[in-house]
Amino acid sequence: MKKNYIKTFFVGISVALFLIFAMTASAGDIDVPNDHLTIQDAIIAATPGETINVAAGTYTENVVINKSLSLIGADKITTIIDGDDVGNTITITVSNVTVSGFTVTGGWQNGGNVFYPYGGVVVDGNIGSSALTGIIIEDNIIDGNSGNGVYVSASGDGGAVSNVVIKDCQISNNGVLGNAGISLTHPNYITRPVGFWDEWRRPKNILVQGNTIYSNIEYGLYVSAGKDVVIQSNIMRNNSKYGVQLTPSWNRTDIPCEYTMVENNDIYDNVRNGIKLTSFNQYNTFTGNNICNNGFGGTSDYYKYGFLFQDGNDNTIQNNTITGNALGGLYLRGKGDGSYTWYSTTNNTITGNTISDHSAGYGIYIPAKDSNPNSGFLNSLINYNKIANNLDGLENADTSQTVDATNNWWGDSSGPSGVGLGFGDSVSSHVIYTPWLMTPQESLTIVSKPSHVDAYGPLNFYALVNNLISWDPLDVGPKDTFAANLPGVWAHISGATWISTAFHPETNGDSWRWFHKDFTLPCTAYNISGSMEVNSDNAEEAYLNGIMLYTTGYVQGAAPVPQPLYWGIITTTPILPMPGDNSFDFIVRNWVYSGYNWTGLTFKAVINYEIPAVIWQPPLTNESFELKDGTTMPVKFKLYTQAGDLIIDQMNIYLKIFGPSDDCIGSEVAAFWPGEGGDFLRFDLYESYYIGNFRTKDYGLTEGATYTAVVFDGCTDTDDALVLGTYTFVVSDGKGNRGNKN
Repeated sequence: MKKNYIKTFFVGISVALFLIFAMTASAGDIDVPNDHLTIQDAIIAATPGETINVAAGTYTENVVINKSLSLIGADKITTIIDGDDVGNTITITVSNVTVSGFTVTGGWQNGGNVFYPYGGVVVDGNIGSSALTGIIIEDNIIDGNSGNGVYVSASGDGGAVSNVVIKDCQISNNGVLGNAGISLTHPNYITRPVGFWDEWRRPKNILVQGNTIYSNIEYGLYVSAGKDVVIQSNIMRNNSKYGVQLTPSWNRTDIPCEYTMVENNDIYDNVRNGIKLTSFNQYNTFTGNNICNNGFGGTSDYYKYGFLFQDGNDNTIQNNTITGNALGGLYLRGKGDGSYTWYSTTNNTITGNTISDHSAGYGIYIPAKDSNPNSGFLNSLINYNKIANNLDGLENADTSQTVDATNNWWGDSSGPSGVGLGFGDSVSSHVIYTPWLMTPQESLTIVSKPSHVDAYGPLNFYALVNNLISWDPLDVGPKDTFAANLPGVWAHISGATWISTAFHPETNGDSWRWFHKDFTLPCTAYNISGSMEVNSDNAEEAYLNGIMLYTTGYVQGAAPVPQPLYWGIITTTPILPMPGDNSFDFIVRNWVYSGYNWTGLTFKAVINYEIPAVIWQPPLTNESFELKDGTTMPVKFKLYTQAGDLIIDQMNIYLKIFGPSDDCIGSEVAAFWPGEGGDFLRFDLYESYYIGNFRTKDYGLTEGATYTAVVFDGCTDTDDALVLGTYTFVVSDGKGNRGNKN
């Protein structure tokens, strides 16, 4: 279960693609096999924009979709396309294609690995005359292909692949050697000079969402030189090497994997690492993921960690749960490469994570520096994490540098052990660990990112800035474009991206730009504090949530002296979000000179808060408890603030019981929501306990099996809900054994 929840938004790819099809579809549909016996014959007969409906059955074909159309199966279990291992099962060579409702199997490998366009569903801009865009692969079973399950790339000169959705698919048992369930790749077999930045060959603006990706050889998901990729709410398990790996272009590592968001995924039971970063990676974010039980088949120690960080700069690892992996949580290497010295591992941020229950090794391990000139995990921050119940907390074997690991919770209010004098997890020398957190604390960091921030303009009505309630977003005109990188002349905010730097013709005076971001804090959050760093260009006035930050009368970036929002100055202002849903709205007044100008913005919000501590009463305390109908097993707990004050009125919580499972997730057995009566989670005023009555007559319990009670924050009832506390217990024939609280 996830320990943290951040509400994020991918910029409407699915909706946009749906609108494309709505505008281009014609009235005619083609049915297979009624109208044509084979799928390929139906494609030959189709007009662009049509839908081909395929009845249940097995179709042994190597389908090539070379027209913009929708290919829809009757049922993904009973409608099977089998490539018979003599070619790709489905190859897509044009834009605006949907494939949904099939089992796709029998795609060949042809001796290729993740870089080669072979497998089940292949999207490849190999003609090179135009970009491929607007492709949806949704609600399919992609299983048993000897090549890659899904392959997305662009090997042609100018034939980019972007705006692809891979959603709600089962992607399993694909590959024989060096393949992946999903490969989003820069093709390494293309001959090109070093430093030749073939941008069009990168996989860009791709959404991978809601898939179950398992038992693939070797990678669950492989991303090479990707840009603006969102990997969200997937299950990646039991893959023969890694759950997900991010790399630069190969074989010269000169084009990075960047601006990729890996969020709210369950990554577990992979033979090696759950997540691996290799070589040149930058500005990627990993947040809200559950990374557990990985690495038990690792061939080297560094393959036995939940997260192997092996090179990259300005990446953020935040609010993840990293538990129970074979040897440790995070392996922070900074390997470097003597042949490719244009990158180094620096300015990375590790914050808000729960790193626990690695009984055989380290919560975090930093190895000795390699011999390469650009090696070492440098100038990075490890703050506001919960590092507890590990054999050792943080070991820094790189004696050439000292690591900033201040403001972490080490499992005990006395601080870390090791070189520390406390009783928490240990720290080694060359670690700055003071001050430490006296109690566990949560944090949330929000930075400006193109994939998650909307920018609109121009606005023509000044009055609307002061009255956001009546502000109709339809009045603000077309979206701005986004800059790929932060220009060097502006002050740098770590992890944030400069947005909206396009030129805007202005003929009627000053205009306005609106930047919006939604986010969620736990409903149970308290002691909330935060600050916002802002840097803007050409801003005469700036507003945050309707409140003016600054007004200068000068053009920021052209004024004779630096002003508060001058482009070289980072301005910090306090913020105070509330529990639950929140948003940021920046309004920036754009100054006009010679008929045109631009407005830019970059921001970073750091929000600290606390959540209640859960104190459990062992749920099975009745000496006469037996597995028979009618037996009541009360699950009881109290809530306290981190300062030790009893909480008696918190109803934004719920309780669930999870049963036995072979993985680290478990299956839901029972749920108790706040309310009165035996079937609800109720608060007992006399005992000061929250109580859920778990009745054996309603649930089939297994003798000797392990069950887990979990208290969730009440903001959401999803796999991404924040966990406040857990308790494991074993059911026996006579009475329940005492469990373990977490």
